[in-house]
Amino acid sequence: MSYDMAQRGFGEIWATAQHVDAVHGLYYAILHGIFEMFGPGLATLRWPSVVAVAGAACAVTLLGRDLAGARAGLVAGLVFPLLPAVQQYAQEGRSYALVTCLVSWSTWLLVRATRTPGRVAWALYTCALVAGCWMHEFALLVLPAHALMIGAMRVGRHVLRSWAIAATCTVAASTPLVVVSMGQAAQVSWISAVSWADIAPWACAAAFGTLGCLVLRRTAAAPAWKSALALLLAPTATLLVLSLLRNLYVDRYVLYAQAGLALLVGIAVDRGSRRRFGYWVCAAGVAAFGTYALAVVAPALRMPDSRSDDVRAMSALLGQIRTRADGFVFLPSSRRAWVLYDNPEKPYFTDLTLRQSPRASHTLYGTELETAAIADRMTSVCRILAVRDPLLEGIETSPQDDEKRRILDQQFRALESWQVSKAHVTLYVRAACAA
Repeated sequence: MSYDMAQRGFGEIWATAQHVDAVHGLYYAILHGIFEMFGPGLATLRWPSVVAVAGAACAVTLLGRDLAGARAGLVAGLVFPLLPAVQQYAQEGRSYALVTCLVSWSTWLLVRATRTPGRVAWALYTCALVAGCWMHEFALLVLPAHALMIGAMRVGRHVLRSWAIAATCTVAASTPLVVVSMGQAAQVSWISAVSWADIAPWACAAAFGTLGCLVLRRTAAAPAWKSALALLLAPTATLLVLSLLRNLYVDRYVLYAQAGLALLVGIAVDRGSRRRFGYWVCAAGVAAFGTYALAVVAPALRMPDSRSDDVRAMSALLGQIRTRADGFVFLPSSRRAWVLYDNPEKPYFTDLTLRQSPRASHTLYGTELETAAIADRMTSVCRILAVRDPLLEGIETSPQDDEKRRILDQQFRALESWQVSKAHVTLYVRAACAA
């Protein structure tokens, strides 16, 4: 989806963001500018995320140095980009790495502003945080963590007042995006209720962090480990609370909380290395984790099987079998995004249910014909390739999708099937043609 949106002009991105995907509008505009300078391509799509994670690692290093010392900062900065969740989104063309970078820098700027107060310091903090919120509105969820950090530092009233003003300005500046996004809430209807499997990684990290803080509380400065724990726990906990009102929990929305975990590791290694033989034990532990992250996690994340949407494999498959059918249908219609990789405006197939392309209609997936027209077009051909996502079919529903299923069930029979990642492609033949 990012690849398609980045190839649209600024005016088209603005027109689309007014009624869908406003939360990613700024990111799409930045990608479009990058595509204009360097040309479209998967490498061009992904390198901003790589640079963003590198920038976030620098911010985590500085944050750890200011909170717990140079050694803690160095270890935290080295561990952060190796964390599995961070590695995953460092290679994807989405906004979450950039959000993490901006939030990490705003957190460091917060610590600097509490120590060298002044209008410039607080203005820089506010600007970085507002930029992160406009990149994705859930960057606002770091504010509870920042409030806890301020409390842990035991600052004066003037600092509290300055932070309150900065936080208020951030919320006010982000309100337009939040309001527009609330009007587009149907876009996240695919998010299911929170399950234990969803929160298990965070819960394990939270348990590890809390246990580590119980051990560190007598040896490490309180503001350091309390700040790290707040950054790890508060954003995700706030998102879980919001999910009680509406299903919103997706771990990548608060990817920046991983900085708190890296900081806790850095503080633990710093303190542990000061004991007898502790330096070598900690060095061996960090080396073992780095080896595992680079030799096991990194290759696994870059294998085709790790992709939930392998658009290149889908394009290759449809390119091979397209001549077997007279046209295509997508169930649900949002899965049309799978085939926008090669040529977003002029796909190489006949889409039997498409009324306007995504770009022409200023939407993400295009607009579809009315149900009567869909029935006419589907029953006018003999062979149809149905591209389906079984997981989403029960979540994203529409009268058009119901009509496609009805026609396929009543007037067609399946001949052959293929599977690419989570996509199921089935070749159907109309019973009248087969007879």
